[in-house]
Amino acid sequence: MNRPGLVAVLASIALLAAVVAAYELVPRDTKVADIKADPKAYVGRLVTVRGKVLGGASIAGFGGYLLEDETGTLVVRASIIPAQGVTVSARGRVRLPLQATFGKLVLIDTVNDESYQ
Repeated sequence: MNRPGLVAVLASIALLAAVVAAYELVPRDTKVADIKADPKAYVGRLVTVRGKVLGGASIAGFGGYLLEDETGTLVVRASIIPAQGVTVSARGRVRLPLQATFGKLVLIDTVNDESYQ
């Protein structure tokens, strides 16, 4: 193979590697049921969940809302509460509050992460 041909092949491989790496960085939605099935496996992990807001409340910048996808419901802690009924994506870290050790509650903590429509 001549030098220009080798350069073209190497450039193609580098481009393909860049596309694959970029694809891996795209956040994918995690299903609520997957988190609830094994919450300890998700603790501290950054996840994105997408679903409908069932309701929420905020007092002095502290609050949260219930988010429901097609597989279940969980609590999202956030400083800004989306309107009830809208579909949002929440990106945050999975936390297990004290009562969650008994399988009752899973929390997505979006504080210092992000939540968006």
